[in-house]
Amino acid sequence: MRIKFVVSFIESTYSTLGFIAVVGIFGSFFFLKGIALIVTIISLLAVLTTIFFLKVRMINFYLKRCQYPNEFLSVLEQLDLMEDLDINWSKDGARNSDHLTEQFLTDNKLPTEIGKKKISVPFAIIMCIISVGLLVYFNQDNSIKNKPVAMLPALAVLAMSIYLFIRGKKQQNDNEPIVIFGDKAFLLEENKLPWEKINFWEYKKGENDSKGYVLISYQDANNMLQELKADLDLLNIDRIDFLLLMAHFKTRYGSTIPATNY
Repeated sequence: MRIKFVVSFIESTYSTLGFIAVVGIFGSFFFLKGIALIVTIISLLAVLTTIFFLKVRMINFYLKRCQYPNEFLSVLEQLDLMEDLDINWSKDGARNSDHLTEQFLTDNKLPTEIGKKKISVPFAIIMCIISVGLLVYFNQDNSIKNKPVAMLPALAVLAMSIYLFIRGKKQQNDNEPIVIFGDKAFLLEENKLPWEKINFWEYKKGENDSKGYVLISYQDANNMLQELKADLDLLNIDRIDFLLLMAHFKTRYGSTIPATNY
């Protein structure tokens, strides 16, 4: 089973159920009173406790069957899913993942060359069709026909759809990678970082619809500490996939010391 699926399942289950339970506790103060309030709060607190132990059980269950424990634990830590957990796995075992990179990439369907984030051409086409349909409708509606201002939103959507379609097609034809995970170094645009020079990395959550970014700490040629920002909103890769690649390549080609602490 792919690591990404397991991590996503653990994260979504824990966050969704936990959010519902917390909202339920606060909401109960506004809608319930007396015994009903006490019973509801106790029940929801029990749910929160159950969710916590369920997360622990899921992680330990998968670790017993996982071929890539170091990568799995590293991503969990980066996503703050390892706080206050008792994980049944030795630290030495987590470091000594010696599976070949090719097998790891195949098992988890991971690319090593990543280009810029691409615009969805089908989405642009759908928006274009909808905007044309609106213009036809407005043109037939006598109440709107003589009010050109009412057609401006549809025209704006049509123009934007055409722009996105052209840009999306151009991006599809542009296969030039801007991030490369190699056995000797990590490349991000003009920056080339040997794996042994990378100290650690940290995933930063984004706001609203942003995918966030990964802040990479490394030593330059003068052994001075520097930072490099990998903006996930600009890259055609998922955050979990990016973190899996960082964990694997650093552990295998950087040093025997893991880049993150367990």
